[in-house]
Amino acid sequence: ASLQASLGDSLWDSLWDSLWDSLVESLWVSLRDSLQESLVESLWVSLRHSLWGQHEQYWIGYYRFMELYLGVKYAPQDSERLGWWQDIAESANWWFPYDGVCLISERPTVCTLDDDRRLHNETGPAMAYADGWAVHAWHGVRVPSFVIEHPETITAQHIRDEQNAEVRRVMLEQMGWEKFCASANMRVLHEDHLETRFSTIPVSELVEPGTRLITSYRPGKETAQLLEAEDLADYEERPLRFVRLTDPSTGRQYVIRVRHDHTRCYEAVAWTFGLTEEEYKNRPYLRQGDVLLKPLTDHEMQQQHS
Repeated sequence: ASLQASLGDSLWDSLWDSLWDSLVESLWVSLRDSLQESLVESLWVSLRHSLWGQHEQYWIGYYRFMELYLGVKYAPQDSERLGWWQDIAESANWWFPYDGVCLISERPTVCTLDDDRRLHNETGPAMAYADGWAVHAWHGVRVPSFVIEHPETITAQHIRDEQNAEVRRVMLEQMGWEKFCASANMRVLHEDHLETRFSTIPVSELVEPGTRLITSYRPGKETAQLLEAEDLADYEERPLRFVRLTDPSTGRQYVIRVRHDHTRCYEAVAWTFGLTEEEYKNRPYLRQGDVLLKPLTDHEMQQQHS
């Protein structure tokens, strides 16, 4: 750490001298306060708490850029020391030098991120090292390995026992609402049904973008239950609520998560598509799994899905 501090002092002195010589006095007067306050403060915070490993190569790049492309001259020994740090950053991850001993970590063998650059892997470790140590994460949330690699083993009891709300949320997503509601302690708050002409199973291919062809219709009765989890709460300690629907075309039951303040089944179902209960029931709009079948024209054979 003392070597790093010494190198930081020397590099900064050289860089500062070069900048001072190259900046005209008028520019310096306008930039002095903001440049000195923000750049110097951030530099010293970094030097005081870091060791310039792989995760902080940007500081090495910062000084190298000044040297290679802006003509800043460092003392020969300082340039050589900066090269040492660059070599370490290119070949190791974390490292901790002490008198007589240095702890160095190899780079990870696996490191996967989602689109927001958070640790994420749907099938295995999001970060792993050669010695077997690994981190499992779902969109930045660190979870036990079985949640990712064996989601079929997740039980309602696992979710109840988990203290971290974010980990509970991931467990619920991985387990699936249908399985959770089937095994958890649920209280029925409201029951309802919808009688109308339901479509039979649509053909799998899209006729045109945004359109499905319905082969036939038949009268049907969809049943709905508004459920509340008696011993599982959201972030604000409000009981989770769901709607369980029975698809009249397939007989399949499926579950959708709804808001905590919904009190009626189809009020909640309609909300998932931005509709009122009256609009959903009377237009009619039909839900088939996660698909909304919506009439495009008066012709009963043409439907849109979204």
